[in-house]
Amino acid sequence: MDKPVLVNIGCGRVWHPYWINLDHQPTSPEVRPFDLRKPLPFESGTVDAVYASHLLEHLDRTEGARLMQECRRVLKPGGIVRIVVPDLEDLCKFYLQRLNAVCERPTAKNETSYDWAYLQLLDQHVRRRTGGELVEYLDRPGLIGNDDIRDRLSNNVRILLEERARRDWIAPAAHLHEAQEHRPAAQKRFEAIRSIRGRIRDTVVAVARRILPGSLIDGLETTAFLRLGELHRVGYDRFSLPRLLEQAGFDNVAVLNADQSSIPGFTTSGLDTVDGRPRKPGSLFVEARRPLRSGITMPAPVFEADEVAARRAERQRRTA
Repeated sequence: MDKPVLVNIGCGRVWHPYWINLDHQPTSPEVRPFDLRKPLPFESGTVDAVYASHLLEHLDRTEGARLMQECRRVLKPGGIVRIVVPDLEDLCKFYLQRLNAVCERPTAKNETSYDWAYLQLLDQHVRRRTGGELVEYLDRPGLIGNDDIRDRLSNNVRILLEERARRDWIAPAAHLHEAQEHRPAAQKRFEAIRSIRGRIRDTVVAVARRILPGSLIDGLETTAFLRLGELHRVGYDRFSLPRLLEQAGFDNVAVLNADQSSIPGFTTSGLDTVDGRPRKPGSLFVEARRPLRSGITMPAPVFEADEVAARRAERQRRTA
């Protein structure tokens, strides 16, 4: 049996060795550089599954529709696309809840929770510098003790704040040196090359600032920041994202939980969940299939998490 072709688009720092991992700014030698403005680098009908997490919101509507059409093109008939985005509905509900709470009881905790909800909803749509106000906000002490905030942190940020809360931060350089010593040699070489490229880029920018008009520099920086992919350019919810997939020609569209998937082996891959917890809380998880052929649809999907639960229940029934 041939090994399935699994593609992870815009993977960032979350990649898997069994998948073909693509990103416009690779953070590891295991990640292939790829420009999303170009067609996906696969022949039509050759891919078993495509996964994209927290990528689609960084594209405008035209770019997003084009990418979904590309996903459909490269997938085999019956192949699965899994799209994960920030859940606009969830963000709005959380913001309104925190707004009501701080208006009814203006305590320090409620005010901190409100600020967090406000930034989560808006910051990545309007920021003009790396990290925006959220980075400054995360420097506040005691955030990890606020359950409104802790339960909505992405896995890597939560770990960082938990370590910050329990470590002695007097000598952080020692911790950094220790961590670097345990990195694979290939990763060290890769990051050294990235560092050199970064210094060259900074030098070019510094020279350009000296010889070009300020208005032109501002415009170029704004354009470059948009292309870095930090800004959220579209918000999606449980209506608009399934509609986008249907318009791209997919069927059997389903809104799922983080631990549900029709992709074999996905729920144990660690891509969407870590230790049974969503890697990025507040996300919307949607899967769909490329139709087998015109006029024929796939049967209703069986999700891995449901199948495991059903087998467990059957074993319990037999031993009762």
